[in-house]
Amino acid sequence: GQRGGGAGRRGDDGRAQLVLAAEDSLDAVVSQPSHPWLAGASALYTEEFFGEVKRALRPSGTFALWVNLFRMSEAPLRQIIATLAHVFPHVNAFVIDRSSFILLASESPLILDERVRQRYGELGLSQLLAPRGQQGFDTFVASRELDAAGVVMLGLASETRLVDDLPQLERDLVRLPIAARVTRSELDAMF
Repeated sequence: GQRGGGAGRRGDDGRAQLVLAAEDSLDAVVSQPSHPWLAGASALYTEEFFGEVKRALRPSGTFALWVNLFRMSEAPLRQIIATLAHVFPHVNAFVIDRSSFILLASESPLILDERVRQRYGELGLSQLLAPRGQQGFDTFVASRELDAAGVVMLGLASETRLVDDLPQLERDLVRLPIAARVTRSELDAMF
């Protein structure tokens, strides 16, 4: 949300709202786009979109991106992470449940300290994430699959970045069987 106005939720085209947002005006952007194999949704995983997010965020702001692990494979997941890491210097990845991969990106390191623990409780995130097996702040921290240093190493291994002009993610994922998924053991092997 915008400083002083509290958190806000918009049910509009998020990308259009970002373009209209003033530079350095947002504390956080949360993106839970449709599945990337659906027409048009892959544009919310591109270098250009991530650049718009970065432009709209304050230097201390955070971007949260949900990525499904179903109808997904290793190469496209690596491309999403590599693209995000190209735009943001600090990216962390969390596995919230067997189908959800959460990427947190920012200009500064993610520090999960007592202040964040307190804010986690104030926002009621424990109740929100409990159905996903997250029983509190410590469980959330333990779900971190990849820290910023690991993301940089992974990003360097994938030279392909996702861009608006080529809906590669959409094209590649639609070809996967519906039952395809990246499992926890495959994530462990990747990272």
